[in-house]
Amino acid sequence: NVFIYTTEGKKTDILDENPAVCLQAEIIENNSNWKSVMVFGKAKRLTEEEERQKAIDKILETNPNLTPAISIRWIDMWVKENIEAIYCIEPDTITGRRAFDRK
Repeated sequence: NVFIYTTEGKKTDILDENPAVCLQAEIIENNSNWKSVMVFGKAKRLTEEEERQKAIDKILETNPNLTPAISIRWIDMWVKENIEAIYCIEPDTITGRRAFDRK
């Protein structure tokens, strides 16, 4: 599974309305040395505290600098509270490509 950590907003509105997703990740060293992976599936918002904490623990294994969302105060003193949103992508299909030297 792939876990997504974000805050509520346009992204979460879209995911909540249509959870079908495609996620692509790449590692590119140069034109002849690269790899990519694509994950197609459904994004499910995690709402139970135990499953949210397990996801956060997994995320922190690879991104230990992740910090909780904090409130942003705008110049006009409006307050927008950032609310954490955690999703799990349940893959239907995983595929990938890589470059190789044909010489």
